Amino acid sequence: MLKHTLRRALSAPWLRPAWSHLVTQRLAIVTLHRFALPDLGVPGHDPRQLGRALQRLRSEGYELLALDAALARLRHGGGGAPALVFTVDDGYADFAEVGAEVFAAYDCPVTVFLATDFVGGACWLWWDQIAYVLAHSERRELQATLASEPLRLALESEPQRQRLAGEVSVRCTRVDDVERRRFIAALAAAAEVELPATPPRRYAPLGWAQARALEARGVAFGPHSTSHPILTRVSAEESARQIRESWEATRRELRRPLPVFSYPNGDFGPREVESVTACGLAAAVTTRPVYASAAAYRAPSGAYTVPRFPYPEEPEALCLLASGFSRLSDGLRRRLRPRTSPGG
Repeated sequence: MLKHTLRRALSAPWLRPAWSHLVTQRLAIVTLHRFALPDLGVPGHDPRQLGRALQRLRSEGYELLALDAALARLRHGGGGAPALVFTVDDGYADFAEVGAEVFAAYDCPVTVFLATDFVGGACWLWWDQIAYVLAHSERRELQATLASEPLRLALESEPQRQRLAGEVSVRCTRVDDVERRRFIAALAAAAEVELPATPPRRYAPLGWAQARALEARGVAFGPHSTSHPILTRVSAEESARQIRESWEATRRELRRPLPVFSYPNGDFGPREVESVTACGLAAAVTTRPVYASAAAYRAPSGAYTVPRFPYPEEPEALCLLASGFSRLSDGLRRRLRPRTSPGG
């Protein structure tokens, strides 16, 4: 409650000029993922809260930029009013069902990055498979092994199953792709759950036909790999293939694909930057939570390491992010953080 009250005070419109100088030649790019569908038990961003945030941003005169326009601004040196850019990763059906309407209602540009095999119906996303297994098992406890480490999963309640699904998925980002696949197959066997060939509706993607209809209404789409592995955890050949084929599919299926790649999970290395560049893509976005700056963008490879913030759910927090206050608060936190070792 105290944090909320403080955010409300600091995000007051009359204080905005005090922060705006902090984002000269900078802008904030945010990323969202799933939108809540209570009838299907899908947790995610509350579309009503997003609508309230967009309404406030519009009423207070913040600039809501399309991603391509924002990157062009950075390329040419920045400048302009404090601006905010919205992106959505993965390509779930809930964006088409609820998310897109909210952005359209406030004439807010948005870019969606698609895992193209998922959108094309050739696979479903691996963390959803973990969630499905844990949600549908009739066992009260599971034993599994991930990267030679034994796991004991107590499945005593629905909230516990959901929490464990998230924790296990995070741990899976730290192992190679072969180990992750082996683990999910073993987990399903131990849970006595058969994974469907295609995702149930709760985990379903939007289809290419929906993407084309949304594109005609102004939504931009870019590539996000084919099946969303952690690219730094697969072979060089597989990483390059994921990038190349996702861009090929996006160009083949859509009329105006955006030549910007989104690294799955934000993980990348020099070989991913090289592959994105070789495909002729103009830029790539990460999940490093800092402001995008003209200076960084124009540096070598800077266009292929564009940062993005996670979407803050509170409208006040979003206004503080757009205004530039978050840059000041991050600097203060770094200064006040106690050092735990020499030079820390």
